[in-house]
Amino acid sequence: MGSKIFALLICATSLSFAKETNSQKYKVYILQPGDTLSELLQRENYAPLWGNGAWVERTLEANHLTMDSVKEIKKGMPIILPTDKDINKPFNNNVLTNMVKDDVKVAQAATIQTGIFAHKISKHQNYSMNFGYFYRDIGTSRNTIDSGENFNLSLLYNDKKNDNFFGFNANPTAELGVQAHGSNYTSDNVLNFQPTYFINSSLLFNKNDTISMGPNLRLENSSKAELDNEDISVRRDSLLWIGLEGLARYEKNNINYNFKGQIQTLAAAQNTADFNNLQGYRAGVEMEFNLLNNYYMGIFNTREVYGNSLTQNMTQTGINLRYILE
Repeated sequence: MGSKIFALLICATSLSFAKETNSQKYKVYILQPGDTLSELLQRENYAPLWGNGAWVERTLEANHLTMDSVKEIKKGMPIILPTDKDINKPFNNNVLTNMVKDDVKVAQAATIQTGIFAHKISKHQNYSMNFGYFYRDIGTSRNTIDSGENFNLSLLYNDKKNDNFFGFNANPTAELGVQAHGSNYTSDNVLNFQPTYFINSSLLFNKNDTISMGPNLRLENSSKAELDNEDISVRRDSLLWIGLEGLARYEKNNINYNFKGQIQTLAAAQNTADFNNLQGYRAGVEMEFNLLNNYYMGIFNTREVYGNSLTQNMTQTGINLRYILE
């Protein structure tokens, strides 16, 4: 890989000093995350991409891409773009028969690398699947409820268009998920909690894409413990949390780190029997890093504190595995 990049740089440097009489000139573009050949050529006014111009094929030919090497294209690599826009100039069809054809249309905004959805997801959007396992400790006025078998599955969405909002980049995010809970043990009995369903949403603002901050909300339907005739039973609540979220991104030694923090207050709660506004606060922190190109692994901790219910506090600690869909 290193020798290929070095060869491309040498080639690009030598071509930049070519005589002006040379009919075939080149320029070099450094690939950015999510770049596609079709969108890149369109931004550089290469038209038409298909048909007489065949600029996608010419670019592949100029970079000597094969079925194997095209999969190695990634952020930071140079791509040679031919600048001779004489669309009547023929190109080497014999070489192109062995080249990879970028059949992805411009509107699909797909990257060159392969993915589960054949890169039909726009580079301006980010979808991820998240799987988590966590331990939960619920403190009550009488005893402690231990739950060591909890699983989380969610779909995350992050908009990357960077819409301008009073000089800041604004990016909405959303998460839709479900949590399954195993047996919950107390010193007296065993409680069974139904699955928790939740929606997280936030609007993050940033200046340089390194630190983002903004409002967020969480809507969930979950089980809670309560006192019923001196016995602990399970109730079902719909909760609305509102608060702030902060996100910091950091890169070192080609490893990306994401740090996230949330603080929320309980705005409203409705249980199965009647409407009852609980008093509660919620805080959470999370750290993740990328294992491979699309895989992130992390740890998280959240704590909820209530003021007027049997459940006085709840702590969740676990691990996450996130895969970016492409």
